This record gives sequence, structure tokens and C-alpha cells, in this order.
Amino acid sequence: MSRNSFGLLLIFAGMSVWGYGGHLFNQMLRVVKKLAPPKTNRPFKNLFEAGNRWRVRREYQRLFPKQARKKFLIIRVTTVAGIVLIFLGIFLTR
Repeated sequence: MSRNSFGLLLIFAGMSVWGYGGHLFNQMLRVVKKLAPPKTNRPFKNLFEAGNRWRVRREYQRLFPKQARKKFLIIRVTTVAGIVLIFLGIFLTR
């Protein structure tokens, strides 16, 4: 396997790992939207509040205290690992 193809493999692996972390966060966002909607009576007033990462984390931690720490750790690890793999792959393809 040449250096360029190995670099491309690392880039694609990083993108898939990073995408998995995004998928987990999206699942968490949907659960929080369903169980704890934002406190507004106008649907377009606080669009930022509905998808705010800090609010989602706080509400998820309140709703599921045992699962929250593990899920946030998995999301952080997959995000960092994906970014590292992408940059390593870019470095190897040069």
C-alpha cells in the first residue's frame, strides 16, 4: 500500500468516525427535543435555543444522569479521533 492510498484511507476513516460522533449527538438532540422542548411559546423566536449544545447537554444530563457522562465522552473521543485521523491523512498524502 502506497503512502497516498494509506493517507486517503486515514482521511475516509476519520470522516466516518467523526460522522458517527455527529450521529450520536443528533440522536441526543432528538431525544431532548421530544422530552424537554425549549421554553418558548413562539416557534421562531428562539431557534438557537432548540439546538444549543450546552442546553442539550444540560437537559440530557438532567433526564438521563447515568448515561450522560458516558455518551458525552464517546462523542468527544470520536470527534477528536476523527479530526486527528483526517489531519494525519492529509499530512501523509502530501
